[in-house]
Amino acid sequence: MDVGLALSIVLVFIFLLIIGGFPLSYIFGFAALSILAMVGTVDFRMVMPSAMKLLLSYALLALPMYILVGTLMSAGVLSSRLVEWINAVLGRGKSILGATAVLFCTIFGAISGSGLSAVAAVGKILIPQAEQYAYDREYMAGVIACSSLIAMLIPPSLPMILFGVTAEINVAMCFLAAAVPGLIVTSFYLVITFFLTRKVSSVSRPPRTERRPMEILRSTKRASTGLVLPVIILGGIYGGFFTPTEAAGVAVIWILFDGFVIHREFIPKFTDSLLEAGKLIGSIGVLLFFLFTFSQALIWIRVPQTIQSFVLATVTTKTGFLVMASIIIFFLGMVIEGSAVVILVAILLLPAATAYGINPYHFAAVAIVNTGVGNLTPPVAPILYFAATVGDARVSFFPPSKYIKTVVTYLLFGHLPVLILVMFIPALSLFLPNLWIAIM
Repeated sequence: MDVGLALSIVLVFIFLLIIGGFPLSYIFGFAALSILAMVGTVDFRMVMPSAMKLLLSYALLALPMYILVGTLMSAGVLSSRLVEWINAVLGRGKSILGATAVLFCTIFGAISGSGLSAVAAVGKILIPQAEQYAYDREYMAGVIACSSLIAMLIPPSLPMILFGVTAEINVAMCFLAAAVPGLIVTSFYLVITFFLTRKVSSVSRPPRTERRPMEILRSTKRASTGLVLPVIILGGIYGGFFTPTEAAGVAVIWILFDGFVIHREFIPKFTDSLLEAGKLIGSIGVLLFFLFTFSQALIWIRVPQTIQSFVLATVTTKTGFLVMASIIIFFLGMVIEGSAVVILVAILLLPAATAYGINPYHFAAVAIVNTGVGNLTPPVAPILYFAATVGDARVSFFPPSKYIKTVVTYLLFGHLPVLILVMFIPALSLFLPNLWIAIM
């Protein structure tokens, strides 16, 4: 059967199975078997070793490590100490708790790189606090849902690990490509938070219990073991002391040392944290295996080259390709889980991007910023529904609930402008990678 016809049939089946609620791992495993059987020119036994090679790659070993970091931070009081420190530094403005959520997700991203873990860690701490000071619970849940996307951009970013491993490019350079866009999103979100809360008369200012310099000093001392983690991880990677994978292992050891020796907070929760991390790593591992199998099947039957030829014949400019690719990534993100989108984009669209002369790290940044929007866009939207569950927020579109209005506001005025900037100003994503190359 013709490759184009076989791919079209498989894509239709994938869409129907996703709508039917079938597990993604089985869907992509079925898709790999089906497309190879229909094309008939490639033996499935030729594809499996390539998929296993990606799954067992050294760089991908960082993924379960950072997932464990996220669950351990959520279980212990390290997260609450970081929240306390951010509150002390920012002061007692009306927008303080919203700003704390944004900045916490930035710091949490520099430790674990996981959006879902950031939601779990900050939601259970900040939402009860916010209600005490008359913040709308659904508004706060919306701020946390959007802010968690920052954790996916700030190094060490879990989506960037997947992109780098799948595309076989330098993971550390991928981290740097998303760092500046992540910081810009942070600044935009802080501005939006200020404007949304400054005119709300019902919101009260949290009381000050001691003089601010003493409060900052005390909270800095309590949060010091958490604040030093981003320095250890990023300083170790870019100082040449260890690889991203080794940095993940060091982070796990440091958090265990903090939890068992320094603050002794893990003893009642350690087993539960390991079980939670094990379940998450196991489910992601199965999904990644079938995704890698499907992606390698597409490579063996030359689907990326077919797409590249079609795109080059249809779209004449680099700008046109970036716009088209962004639209495709957005719609993929609406119906497929984020890690699947990252892998498919790296396999199918990156070859076409490089044919247009687009730097692979620039395209990686565009893809990851765009994937974040998909994580909050129904029908799949894992972060949207997870944050609603954590914050006990109502997900209603007609009419839109306060939660949905907040998410849409932050995406439209905070995330989407950054996506446009990153698309059309490559220097935003390439400045740090180029600087690191020059220094090294």
